[in-house]
Amino acid sequence: MPRAPQTPAEYWDPYKPHRGDGPQPRPDTGRFAWTQYPGHGPGAELLGSPRRALDLGSAEGKEAAHLAERGVRVTGVDLSAVQVARARAWWHDMANLDFVHSDHLKRAAFARVDARVLAAPSGERLGTLLVVAHC
Repeated sequence: MPRAPQTPAEYWDPYKPHRGDGPQPRPDTGRFAWTQYPGHGPGAELLGSPRRALDLGSAEGKEAAHLAERGVRVTGVDLSAVQVARARAWWHDMANLDFVHSDHLKRAAFARVDARVLAAPSGERLGTLLVVAHC
């Protein structure tokens, strides 16, 4: 019997395993998915037209790639080194997209991400923050 995961990263490392022969093909980015359940929830239209996006818990990077293909500058962050390595391998040739291995709930340095402002001056709108919990 395999041992139980000891850390959150160990839990997420085997997420979405490949069950076929040869290298695992990268997923189709035609549809943006908020959850692991196909057709569940709205599409990327809910985001409007962002210039930059930060995908926390990006896993293999499918949704980050979907946005990058449409001209959004995206940084995907995941605590699993396995997932980040897979995302980098799949999407290495895509412009506007990079991946960071970090536990975003603890501490991460995002020098290139416009995510530092918590309150907008004079009440102006800075963007949209969407929180999706996978329970």
